[in-house]
Amino acid sequence: MNKYRVGVCLFFCLLLVLGWVNGSTISEEVMTVGNGGGPVVVATGVSSVACAWAYKGSSCFWEAGRFWIFYQSGSKVYYTSSSDGISWSEPAVAVGIYGTDSNGFDVFVFNGYVHIAFRSSWNSGGIIRSTIKYRRGQLFSNGTIDFWWKSYHVAKGTKSYHNPSVAVDGSGHAWVGYGKFMSTGPAYVSKNSRTDSVWETASGFPYGVTSQTLYRGWAVTLIPLSGDKMYVVAGRYSGVYGRLYTGSGWDPEETLVSQDLWTYKEDSPCEGEADGSFSAVADSNDQIYVAVLNKNYEIVFREADGQLITLVSGLSSKYAAPQLCIDPDTDTIFLLYAEENKIYLMRRLGYSSWSDP
Repeated sequence: MNKYRVGVCLFFCLLLVLGWVNGSTISEEVMTVGNGGGPVVVATGVSSVACAWAYKGSSCFWEAGRFWIFYQSGSKVYYTSSSDGISWSEPAVAVGIYGTDSNGFDVFVFNGYVHIAFRSSWNSGGIIRSTIKYRRGQLFSNGTIDFWWKSYHVAKGTKSYHNPSVAVDGSGHAWVGYGKFMSTGPAYVSKNSRTDSVWETASGFPYGVTSQTLYRGWAVTLIPLSGDKMYVVAGRYSGVYGRLYTGSGWDPEETLVSQDLWTYKEDSPCEGEADGSFSAVADSNDQIYVAVLNKNYEIVFREADGQLITLVSGLSSKYAAPQLCIDPDTDTIFLLYAEENKIYLMRRLGYSSWSDP
């Protein structure tokens, strides 16, 4: 991908995150940055509580000659797109999530298709139940998406599920990660046995990737590696854990960061359903890097060899979870975080070396 496009799309997401500082409610507009240097309004009337769910990565990307942004408002997920970053299409509905959970969806783009995992909720006798569903659509250069005619259940049953995330491996198989809601369980992943728009769960899935269980709160991110490998990162209040799928089986679970993370359970409009104050990326050598916001309001970065480096201390914003991004051409890692209504950017210069915010 062209570095200019990587950078511009990065800053689109920055301004979206700016609206998420302190878990604020966006009631009038979602803003982004155009290549003219100033903010551009891309959608108005957004009604959902927007929270900085850093572990999910980006809901904006460049594909089919356009920038695309996905966002939630009320009980629907919308998308809008632009060829130049200035003029944006009228928002259109991607999926209905049947609930107002601000953490209700995730997107991933692969070979001209967008994959969406989302939480679909309903009220059952005064108890909120939810499933995880999946849908795929083809992106076109005119700004439209040709979605498959139906969505598929990935996780469904007597329990409720939440915190969906999605990625695609090198062979085109979609993966979806999620946690249980209001019941105890590990972090889960499921894999599609097919590579088209139909979901059929692969043999051996769903799979519980963590040895620990949690009543409500597993946040899962999926990182595609070379070949058919997939690295699963799962976070909870006591740390971040990882597990590698080799393409044919699972390696043992490993502890990535053993620190108390800041959770959204305390004094937050984000409801505290996900201990999602972490972010993870992989470089071209399949090395995993993680950043977390811990209980001491510090941003801590984990090198691939396990060394922990405190990058930022004394933060005042308890919802300013770090967001990692990586340039696929150079393996340069960027870290973004919010503090006092500003977005800060840091760049990794080398092992244990970073630019100032």
